[in-house]
Amino acid sequence: RQFGDALSGRDRHERFVYRSATSAQDIDYWLIRRRHPGKKTLYDWYRRLLYVAALLALSVIMLGAWVRLTDAGLGCPDWPGCYGHLVVPKTAEQLAAAVDAFPDKPLESAKAWHEMIHRYLASTLGLSIVAITALAFANRRDPRQPVTLPVILLGTVIFQGLLGMWT
Repeated sequence: RQFGDALSGRDRHERFVYRSATSAQDIDYWLIRRRHPGKKTLYDWYRRLLYVAALLALSVIMLGAWVRLTDAGLGCPDWPGCYGHLVVPKTAEQLAAAVDAFPDKPLESAKAWHEMIHRYLASTLGLSIVAITALAFANRRDPRQPVTLPVILLGTVIFQGLLGMWT
């Protein structure tokens, strides 16, 4: 382009966006989007993970209702495992250890599995919320990125996990 040539509408817009960027992070974001339109930013990953977490939350709510309706809320007397194991005891040795550890709580395998499936999905949701908070914190300079809300959400989920452990 020669000095004095008229700028096209796109060039004027790009020049305006570049000049009106408020920080180096904004400029970097604009340059990445301009040069690599298919490249995903941290904010894109954050939004995708939000959708996954919303689906997981809906699933945890439905499974919680299923656990309640099948009266399996106390299917596993300890936390985070079940009768001292990460899965419901199956072998004769595991069953004997479960009876020794909890003599007044008989093992009902179906109820224990209902409870553990709910716990596994709730744990996955908790890990996704940790990832959401980490992405929000890592991308905190992006003006579109909320940070306070993911931190509050993480605190709420930790509190819910503690309630699950205590009850």
